[in-house]
Amino acid sequence: MCRFIYIFTIFNIFFLFFPLWGDRGGLRAETEEDKFQYLFLEGVSQQQKGNAAEAFDLFDQCRRLKPDNADVHYKMSMLLFNLKRLDEARKEMELASQLAPKNDYYLEMVAEFCIQEKEYDKAIAAYERIYENDHERGDVLERLIQLGGQTENYDKMIWALEKLEVLEGKSERLSMMKYRIYLEQKKDKEALDELQSLANKYFNDLDYKVLLGDYYLQHDRTDEAYATYKDVLAQEPDNVSAQTSMYRYYLAKEQLDSSYVAMEQLLSNTSVQNEGKLQLIGWAIGENKRQNKDSTEIINLFKTVLSKPQDNAYLTLVYGHYLESISMDKDSITPVFEQALALEPDNIDAAVKLISYAWDEKDFDRVIALSRPARQYHPEELAFYYYEGIANMQKEDRKASIDIFQRGISTINEDSSPAIVADFYAILGDLYYQEGMKREAYCAYDSCLQWQEDNIGCLNNYAYYLSIEGKELDKAEQMSYKTIKKEKENATYLDTYAWILFKTERYTEAKIYIDKALEFMDSTAVNTEIYTHAGDIYYYNNDREKAIEYWSQALKLTPDDKILQKKIRKYRKKK
Repeated sequence: MCRFIYIFTIFNIFFLFFPLWGDRGGLRAETEEDKFQYLFLEGVSQQQKGNAAEAFDLFDQCRRLKPDNADVHYKMSMLLFNLKRLDEARKEMELASQLAPKNDYYLEMVAEFCIQEKEYDKAIAAYERIYENDHERGDVLERLIQLGGQTENYDKMIWALEKLEVLEGKSERLSMMKYRIYLEQKKDKEALDELQSLANKYFNDLDYKVLLGDYYLQHDRTDEAYATYKDVLAQEPDNVSAQTSMYRYYLAKEQLDSSYVAMEQLLSNTSVQNEGKLQLIGWAIGENKRQNKDSTEIINLFKTVLSKPQDNAYLTLVYGHYLESISMDKDSITPVFEQALALEPDNIDAAVKLISYAWDEKDFDRVIALSRPARQYHPEELAFYYYEGIANMQKEDRKASIDIFQRGISTINEDSSPAIVADFYAILGDLYYQEGMKREAYCAYDSCLQWQEDNIGCLNNYAYYLSIEGKELDKAEQMSYKTIKKEKENATYLDTYAWILFKTERYTEAKIYIDKALEFMDSTAVNTEIYTHAGDIYYYNNDREKAIEYWSQALKLTPDDKILQKKIRKYRKKK
């Protein structure tokens, strides 16, 4: 009896917890739906957390449970896309769009996949399906116009434009697009109708009338073109579009004198921006070359235009650069840049050109006169300090040069070029040393090397001056060695290194490097120091005859050198 009660209790518990055990079909259907919903929501959750692998597995299970669920295929597509598995992603998205044909978002995604693969016809088909779903989608029509342009499907573009006109109403933009497409299709009548419609509707905008004239000109209806341009210019004499088209008309009719006058009018038109004037000049120069004419006509064109008051220096500068391009002499070019600088005293281009010309002529007074106002207008431009400072050095006015370079250094900021700043400090170091300001010189050299540790000129001079004073010769040798590693055939650097070795009593090594310096030195330059050093080094290498020979060569270059005279007399007597 007890055993029967025990078994009965177990069966009651089983039915309590599994009431559908007898209806297997019903149990399976409810469990699969619940399972799908659970897996899908969990997949979304994992995706939001950034757990792509977990989300992928969960959506994959959903896909097996319900292969005809569009949302699952969309989710799989996005995950595959992020994994760069683009072919699989596209297939999933296409399946999603097929399962949910009214879902425009899925269709747009399919279209974008097609565009990435340059399958524009398929993209067009997808966007057409979207438009079928919703005729209010102007953005879809715009996309169809773009894709029609990619495939040169002009009929599709016109179809989409006409639909847009129904949706948005006729507009200048849409009409101009249709006009250009008709031109591409060589549908002249339709293009002309569209253009005339624009010109009539927007009669106050004369540019459409000019465009109508351009159409006539392109289709050899020159009389109508001329009449149209004249009509526009009668209403608005400075209309740039009409003046430009009239210039082209004269060229087409080979009325060259008239085209020349038209170009003058355009270049004198204050409504034409600088970029437009440059383009016009390019046309004039191109036409001049096409006709195999010399540059005189272009020069006369510039002179005529520039004889009139100018609002700015732009055209004058263009003229100056044109003269340079045809290799005119500097005496002809200089007044042009002077005129530009007079129009715009702060014009960097004009100032730099004039300074460079003065520099070439070694007219250092003019370099200083031009550089001073230029650096005042542009205190951040180190080039002007450089020109003025070096010009003062050439005039042997070291104090003025020091002052200018100090002023330049005071303007240095984080945007300054390290190489230029380093050169400023290097030059300043040389000037300080020549003025006997040795402590300031070494500080300037240190500053130079902080800005540019491989500044060769600084390394050489710094090392040489240390060697002269017999200071920090190890440091001097290291700096000098860097210079000969970089420029193995520079006689000056080789001489410095040889002299430092000499000062450290390494006479054999010094002889090797002074021989290289002698080999590579410029025979036309004044090489007094190299010959003097060679004499000293050879003397300490027990070759007095060669030493006297080198000292004698040095004395020829500086015949008043008392020390050399004394050395030669002394060691000749000993010999």
